Amino acid sequence: LHLEHVAAWREERIGPAVRALGATLHSPLWQAPYESLMRDLEASGTPCRVCAQTGGAVAVGDLFSAQFVSSLPPGVDAFGENGEFHTLAEVWAASRDPLS
Repeated sequence: LHLEHVAAWREERIGPAVRALGATLHSPLWQAPYESLMRDLEASGTPCRVCAQTGGAVAVGDLFSAQFVSSLPPGVDAFGENGEFHTLAEVWAASRDPLS
């Protein structure tokens, strides 16, 4: 979401193949504010859970939410950008009803 070296790696490694296909590499979440991403995630109704962690700041199985983010200790990135944790979007648990 916000790591320059990851964006550069994707452009360097994936970009040429994408352009060879006549397409453009897009990163729609690049530099998106965390607050906007959290609002969109919560509005979607898609639960996300921590599926891996390092350092013990969070527990596998924790529900990723605004409350979760506000409880993170200092130094832990709100979205785990530094590898503190990874999440799994439980898309099978989300509503299939069209948004009104």
